[in-house]
Amino acid sequence: MNIHSSIDLKRLNLQKVYHFLYNARSSAKLDISQGTGLSIPTIASNIIELERRGLIREGHEFKSTGGRRAQSYSICETARIAIGAEILKEEVKVVAIDLYGNIVEDSRKEIPFVNSPSYFAEFGRFVNTFIDKMAFPKGSILGIGVALQGLVSEDGQTVVYSEILKAGGLRLKTFRKLFDFECRMFHDTGSAALAEIWSLPEKQNSVYIALNRYFGGELVLNGEVRRIQKLSSPTIEHMKISSDGPLCYCGKRGCAETFCGANRLSEQSGLAIREFFEKLHSGDDRCIEIWKEYVHNLAIVINNIHMVVNCDVILGGYLNLFMSEDDLRMLDASVKEESFNNGVTYSLKRSFLGDKAPAIGAALDFIDEFIYEQ
Repeated sequence: MNIHSSIDLKRLNLQKVYHFLYNARSSAKLDISQGTGLSIPTIASNIIELERRGLIREGHEFKSTGGRRAQSYSICETARIAIGAEILKEEVKVVAIDLYGNIVEDSRKEIPFVNSPSYFAEFGRFVNTFIDKMAFPKGSILGIGVALQGLVSEDGQTVVYSEILKAGGLRLKTFRKLFDFECRMFHDTGSAALAEIWSLPEKQNSVYIALNRYFGGELVLNGEVRRIQKLSSPTIEHMKISSDGPLCYCGKRGCAETFCGANRLSEQSGLAIREFFEKLHSGDDRCIEIWKEYVHNLAIVINNIHMVVNCDVILGGYLNLFMSEDDLRMLDASVKEESFNNGVTYSLKRSFLGDKAPAIGAALDFIDEFIYEQ
């Protein structure tokens, strides 16, 4: 065996041990050996190396079966962390996540978006202060992912369409100047969809629908956002559901965005979203009628999607914070009522991550890459 083959084999064995422990969460040498096919001495030497790198640690001791107690080992979740930031029209959200995608810390600040140097300077100060307060070693931070309301070019370098933020042409290098870490840029809904799939691995084929102030959606196949064109995934929000509907920010009328964005509820009721749902759940007649219309339109969109792609639906975004289980059942019933086939089978599942999903998804890109490379 030549020296390069020997190095490759050692690296492969180290990867096997790390990945086994990552998936098992906690395990002893014998279990690792049985799961990887590696010998106990090989396992022992790799554990020493992973401990030296600070990637794993000793856990509890298992009960003795007559001999020496077996020692367990587990991943150091915060050996590396990744930062995700979401830029919205009204505010910025930022999260730090560990190697399992769990939120270590999060914050938000009202910074109205303006495509100007002063805005990016304030954005950079906010995120850098957030990082500094956590006091993690600089070498443990994998990078910063920025999710924003706009379509990003295939190479991740440029915002190619952003009518909400008016940020078309924004370049990744603008963000890279702000930080001492690697920086990447993502479409917010795509990041949110991937974050949900990370937390719901059984939903590798799904439609993710973001019920935010601005409506959006993504098609996820085999755990990846499906790209129909080079620059974007499906723009579900611009599916036309009425030829004479309200004017959309895209310049057309009757887009799903104008009927299913959370802004629709506020515009019709004159209430903030929280207040709207409080009145809805207390039986306010006006809010009930507005909600029925909203649910009907959303059901049309979901049913139209389901006619083309037979997969489950994950509901995420801002409205998910306020919707009750009764609201969800009402939507489910409305989707089935809209379907031409009464025997339609699909799952309508609520997001676990809520409105933090885009920021989490932007950070997960670094976590996924790190785990793969170990």
